Amino acid sequence: MKNFFFISITSLLNISCSNNSQPETKEETKEETKEETTVDLTRTEIIKMIVAHGSNLNLRGTNLMGVDLSGLDLKKAILASANLRGANLSGTNLQNADLRYANLTEVNLTEANLTKADLTGANLTKAKQNWEYDFGANLDGVTGYDPQ
Repeated sequence: MKNFFFISITSLLNISCSNNSQPETKEETKEETKEETTVDLTRTEIIKMIVAHGSNLNLRGTNLMGVDLSGLDLKKAILASANLRGANLSGTNLQNADLRYANLTEVNLTEANLTKADLTGANLTKAKQNWEYDFGANLDGVTGYDPQ
């Protein structure tokens, strides 16, 4: 019985290794690209999470590209390494939020509350903002920040 188990595990390892090959057709490449641009959560799903668990959500590394998060209470949310490119965060409460290394390119941050948020290493290129650096946020290593 032990030999059978060993052979089964070996077979599984060979199968998983063979699946890491390059795509052979254009359709496979298109499908992979489509999956990379699909958002992980919608506004409705995030609202349901806030209702169920409060604003202290762990959304680390989540793809929220282009999602409308305007006016939501994401106080103390963990959005480190999240892709928020083009998202609408206007009027969003991001007080004490963890936005380290988040992609905030082309994000709308108008009227967002970033008091004591950690934006270390975040990318704010072309972000729409109307706040100044007086909110106690950590901006170490931030790229694209324009204090206007």
